[in-house]
Amino acid sequence: MKEADSMNGKFIGILAILIGIWQIAVAQKMYQDIRRNVKQPKMTIFFGVTVCLIIGVIFLMVGGSLLR
Repeated sequence: MKEADSMNGKFIGILAILIGIWQIAVAQKMYQDIRRNVKQPKMTIFFGVTVCLIIGVIFLMVGGSLLR
């Protein structure tokens, strides 16, 4: 039973890392699109991008800790 729990933890860790990478990629794409297409962006848009990056980093950290 201990091996099954360990495998589940590793699977969830890998999944969390993949979600974190995807979240950071989405934030980067959002930032580039905003810079390219929005003439006068509001500051709240950049707060949204920042929150997106923070969530991505949190997922990476949680995934890394589950793989240990």
